[in-house]
Amino acid sequence: MPKASSRIVFLAWLEIPYFIGVPYETVYPATYRPGIDVELGIRFRNDLLRVRTSNSWTNPDHREKQIREFLQEPKQPVFWVPRYVTEADLRGVAELVEKHNLPYLHVERPETVVELRAEFEAPSIMDETVAEVRTVGADYLPQPSFFSRHVLPRIAGAVDAYRVATLPAIRYSIHPVSESLVGTAFIQLQDEGGRIIQQVGYGFDVRSHNRSMQDHVEKLGIQSRFQAGLADPASIDVEAQLCSSYYLFHMRRWAEAVTIASGVVDHLLREAVFSKLGEPLGKLLWKAYRMRTKELFNQVLPALGFPKLAEIEKTLWGSFNEAKDYRGSKAHGSAAIAFDRDEEESVQRHMIALYSVARWLSLETGRPWALDVIVDGKPLPFF
Repeated sequence: MPKASSRIVFLAWLEIPYFIGVPYETVYPATYRPGIDVELGIRFRNDLLRVRTSNSWTNPDHREKQIREFLQEPKQPVFWVPRYVTEADLRGVAELVEKHNLPYLHVERPETVVELRAEFEAPSIMDETVAEVRTVGADYLPQPSFFSRHVLPRIAGAVDAYRVATLPAIRYSIHPVSESLVGTAFIQLQDEGGRIIQQVGYGFDVRSHNRSMQDHVEKLGIQSRFQAGLADPASIDVEAQLCSSYYLFHMRRWAEAVTIASGVVDHLLREAVFSKLGEPLGKLLWKAYRMRTKELFNQVLPALGFPKLAEIEKTLWGSFNEAKDYRGSKAHGSAAIAFDRDEEESVQRHMIALYSVARWLSLETGRPWALDVIVDGKPLPFF
């Protein structure tokens, strides 16, 4: 008979792609799901092995088929192969693989594994039928914001402390923590007796979308644009800088992302001045006005025959000035908070404004904008 409530053990593992050679362990309160608050433990480990097998139960392509077959003829119990184990546990995994006649067992040693652990009461059931196990697993997986709000900021702080504390020759390889660095997490739910009741992968990043996007290569003319960039690398220098800026945004490096995007605008603004005046006079005018962005846009560019951005794009002009103010404050020492949601949203607005002004300047000077991908007659948005 099902129990009125059960205690569920949440485990998760995240990999950091470099070795962290100091012990770190902490426990702190976190909101796992609405209405479920936990004491979350985090531990850095270098003693875990990553296990790979052909257990198709962990493959979503085969899961529904297995459920149907199991419900029609429930003779074989569902089994789960642990993903992260110590060397002492490896023998048990090998026996499980042999027992179920799985064709292979791959074992790898990650650089550093971050192990998460929490326990909570579930007002639900544990039973032997797959349908109920899946329901319990789906209902008690962490909320989508759990990792970005409660896990990654804590890991990032520990990694920052290690980067500062470690040897100078090592610091350059200790990259800041973000969704782009970590990539995925592997989640495992267990009952209080240690029986695995659910396993699922959690993806932070969009790098896995690269392969699925290949369907659009021919449809959206990516191949021809790629060939054009190869033929004339200098023609895409500006766009490459904005791509670097976008990458830094994705790495939660707010100040660096905005600074590079702002620099792209400054470069195109200078090119606009020089396109009308030539080298001697353009150099003189740029030296006098290069730190006076508003005057360049409102006085110099209109005098040279360009439209006045503040009049034709009032909303964009206001957003652009906010982005420039943000860039100025961060460049002069104001700290940016990597995992602050409000700052993330404001920086995204700044990036869109800087991108839009850069594109406008490029097109106004007769320079093609290589980042435009046209769908149904309209360019895809930058974000």
